[in-house]
Amino acid sequence: MKYEPIKKYSKVDIEKAVADNNADELLLLVLSVALYSDDFEYAENFYVQLSIHEHFNVRGNAIQGLGHIA
Repeated sequence: MKYEPIKKYSKVDIEKAVADNNADELLLLVLSVALYSDDFEYAENFYVQLSIHEHFNVRGNAIQGLGHIA
């Protein structure tokens, strides 16, 4: 595992990543929304959507993201 800084994504980038459903990208994207999103309602809906993702780590990061914005 290698440390990588978490970059800020635009809503367009977020929606594209969700549509592409790439778990590796979604893992970091979920954390990015927690750190950088100014839109609480958008972030909350995003996390609820990903909380049922098929990849357990994406689900886990989504739950962690909810904790960050709580």
